[in-house]
Amino acid sequence: MPLRPIDAIFVHPKQRLYVVYYRGELWQLPRMKIDERSWKNRRPYTDDSSSLYLSIHQAISDPILAQKLRTLDLPVAVRSSTLPRFEAWWEAHGLNG
Repeated sequence: MPLRPIDAIFVHPKQRLYVVYYRGELWQLPRMKIDERSWKNRRPYTDDSSSLYLSIHQAISDPILAQKLRTLDLPVAVRSSTLPRFEAWWEAHGLNG
């Protein structure tokens, strides 16, 4: 049974930008703000994904964007992890749906 889709917010610490893991694809936001306007101006993230770290803040305050992105309050054990570690964790612990 396939895993339930998940969206997650990552941070690129050197470039100081957000990258959203959206249904398994990476999207770069144009600024350090997570809202509908930033999401509309997103572009595919093509840089090295090994430098991304899972944001400790997954809640989205913008009500319109919060309806589109399926972020979860993730356990402390996975927060600030790298993308490969997050994907491995989700594969092992993700909820089937």
